[in-house]
Amino acid sequence: MKSIKRWMALPLGALIFVIGAILFPLPIPLGIPLMVIGLAVLALHPLMLRAFRRWRGRHPEASRRIGAIVPHLPAFLRRIAHRTTPPSRKGPGAPPTVQA
Repeated sequence: MKSIKRWMALPLGALIFVIGAILFPLPIPLGIPLMVIGLAVLALHPLMLRAFRRWRGRHPEASRRIGAIVPHLPAFLRRIAHRTTPPSRKGPGAPPTVQA
């Protein structure tokens, strides 16, 4: 059952994201919430979860902004945002950690 849910997350999340992207230019604000929900559904798949972690690791400013809005998100989006947080890098050459 878990495997079916993971593999159904890819096409379903992509479909929701594409519908949100199509509705984005309309004056009714449906595009952005649908795109966020689509990304959240995509994050259920392990490959996409790794890709989101990698992206957030490469873009620390965007990751910091995501971290700033996490307390204001609904619980299911908060869980997904925490799951996509990249592991902290320790040692020489690691970027300094930002204290909130």
